[in-house]
Amino acid sequence: MLCTSCNLPETALTVKKSGQVWHKCSACGHKGPVVDGSHRLNVFIVKEAEQGAKDKKDKKDKKDKKDKSDKKDKKEKKDKKDKKDKKSKKDSAEETSEGGAAAGAGGGDGGDALGSHDDDDVQLVGDGADAEADMEDLVATADTLVVDDLAAIESAAASVMAFLALTGVSTTPGDVASKVMEVCTNSALPAADRVAVFAAAAFDDSILTQSGDADVVARLLAVMHTSGSAKGFDLSQQALLVALERHLGAAPEAKPWLLQATPLVLLNLYKATALWEDQLQVWAAVERTGPHAAVVAAAAPMLKWLETAEAETVPEAEAAAAETE
Repeated sequence: MLCTSCNLPETALTVKKSGQVWHKCSACGHKGPVVDGSHRLNVFIVKEAEQGAKDKKDKKDKKDKKDKSDKKDKKEKKDKKDKKDKKSKKDSAEETSEGGAAAGAGGGDGGDALGSHDDDDVQLVGDGADAEADMEDLVATADTLVVDDLAAIESAAASVMAFLALTGVSTTPGDVASKVMEVCTNSALPAADRVAVFAAAAFDDSILTQSGDADVVARLLAVMHTSGSAKGFDLSQQALLVALERHLGAAPEAKPWLLQATPLVLLNLYKATALWEDQLQVWAAVERTGPHAAVVAAAAPMLKWLETAEAETVPEAEAAAAETE
């Protein structure tokens, strides 16, 4: 199109919002509307410009819609992944604390294996009047830990004992706890039996009364903490007390020194945080057959000290424990 001012073909056309076609000359700088707005070329230019604007808008709307859909799909995938991860973490936590979750097996009509019960079978110890009843359930369950699958526990303990006797092999608390977990898994023993397995492997007639027992206590704590929950650790304490009963009170006539060492053993475990005051007190209050009564009676100095612990110190408890030896 020629410029209406200089007649040179150096014009650039634009379409205004009003529908007018304007031209601007690059040669002389003149600009203005095309004079003959009814010319069919002018009509064609306007129509093409409108169609181009419409296509551009449709393309933008389509892109916005796609972006919105992609964003929604991405959010749905993320929510689905988060939900799956949350479920995986929950399942993993339940497997880790299966010992505590399975604790209700010993409280029924003889019960099944400990691993056959759900997490709701043993509730967390509460406060007030129901606390002692809850603890008795834990103690009753712990009593079965050394009775059920005793042959499997002794076999697993033999494997752990062989591992502890190896030379050139790392036997840190973490390594020992991993070995106990491995052996219990291979023997199809529930997590609640890990303490019983370690006790059978590591406790001897000088149980927890020597200066070198720090390593044994560290390994014991590592095994107890594999329970993975506060409830599981409570159950581990009760299982430990039952194991101590059966070891310290196994032969009161042939090995009376074991019963006499009971206060010192319990005190050492108490100082190492392997046994807690509330667990000891309720364990002592529960009635049970076997060596339980004799061991509780032998533990009287330690239990008495616990009742007045606010006014005394640990050295005084050690003195009380020493008096019984």
